[in-house]
Amino acid sequence: MRRSTDHLLVPTVAAFLLGVAVTGSVARGQAPAAPAAPATTRSAAEQEADEALVLRKAWVEQLKHLPAARVSSVRDVVRFTIENDDVVVRTSVPPTELAAVVVDGQPMLATIATHRGDAAGAGQGAAGQGGAGREGTYQPPVFSLIHHHYPPAGGIAITQVNVIAPRVQISNSAEGAGAFRNVDFIQSDEFLEDGDERVRLYVQEHRDDEPIVELKLVAMNVAELRRKYPAETMRYLDPIFREFGQSGVLFQVSPQAAWQVLGVTHTPPADVVKQVDDVLVKLDADDAKQREAGAKALEQLGQPAALVLMRRDRATMSEEQQARVETFLAPYKPLSDEEAARMGGDTEFLLSALSSEDGELASRALDRLKEVAQQPIAFDLKTTGAARADAITKLRARLLPATTQPATAKSTARPATNALPLEPRPLPQLGVD
Repeated sequence: MRRSTDHLLVPTVAAFLLGVAVTGSVARGQAPAAPAAPATTRSAAEQEADEALVLRKAWVEQLKHLPAARVSSVRDVVRFTIENDDVVVRTSVPPTELAAVVVDGQPMLATIATHRGDAAGAGQGAAGQGGAGREGTYQPPVFSLIHHHYPPAGGIAITQVNVIAPRVQISNSAEGAGAFRNVDFIQSDEFLEDGDERVRLYVQEHRDDEPIVELKLVAMNVAELRRKYPAETMRYLDPIFREFGQSGVLFQVSPQAAWQVLGVTHTPPADVVKQVDDVLVKLDADDAKQREAGAKALEQLGQPAALVLMRRDRATMSEEQQARVETFLAPYKPLSDEEAARMGGDTEFLLSALSSEDGELASRALDRLKEVAQQPIAFDLKTTGAARADAITKLRARLLPATTQPATAKSTARPATNALPLEPRPLPQLGVD
């Protein structure tokens, strides 16, 4: 497969360790030559399908000679979260130099190499901003995952996730039906040394050897990338996360942030208001045990109490009450007041909040989105999972047109970011091949 020369992939552990001509070239995304039927008797599509079959057989044969990394789900193989505005890669696979991945007893066309290292402690079960629990996972300082996909119609797609801490690189190359696409996401502090921003997203697309997309998008972190280029991030990067069953990771917002923005018009139930009032009395009690009991009661009430206290005039509270309320509210106010006000009119934020599993929160996000867009929006709040993610993707494409322009003027047939999806993309949900 073709690849830009200014941002080559980090050489993968798998390609190095296998040391076999066919597998090594495939692992690097370079398709070895396969016997082709005479052009006079076979169509180009049939030849391509034959070539893909040869590549698949070669890859499967190599996987047979590797130890197996057995897991119950794809999310055990690799789990993505957004933490402190960076992409974080985690895995549940025990450290291995190189292994073939087996999911729920079925071989998958993938290899994995991972090391725990001194800096990669076990997950503590906390949920990152990406919303996924991390029980049983760890953050590897060295990690390499290579997944192959061969569509029935021919062609090949190779996805790679490489970590050499603190560098993270997530890439996908797909070729077939006369089309080629390469997507590279790189998150690295090394760019700071040259005075550049830490995150880059490169996209190349060719059709019939004509370049139709040449993008180089930069940002300080992935949060800024999705904010500056939401349409491009959704179009090119999110499908890679979706391949591993984690659609929407890039565009999720924490429930606390969403409620801070969308809870302004929330009317708390009378019983919750009464419970909060009772707690406030305890927070100002002379008895220290009563004050501590009040603080614990607030923690148990959680978000509903936070929504009450965010709107409460604290000028009437004692210093003790104010201090304890501020401490309690801190986790429920991740945004500054100015940013929260701005997010209330931010289409991308509202689209992200629309994916919330909290029905009331999603409903509020939809109502606000209609106000901001100033147009009717048909959206079924009863949809869940992949169906909701697909509906949000379509809505995002409609409400947030791409902001970038082609980096090359070689092709003016259509704007770069309106390019049609390539075959064999979109990739299917990853299970086993």
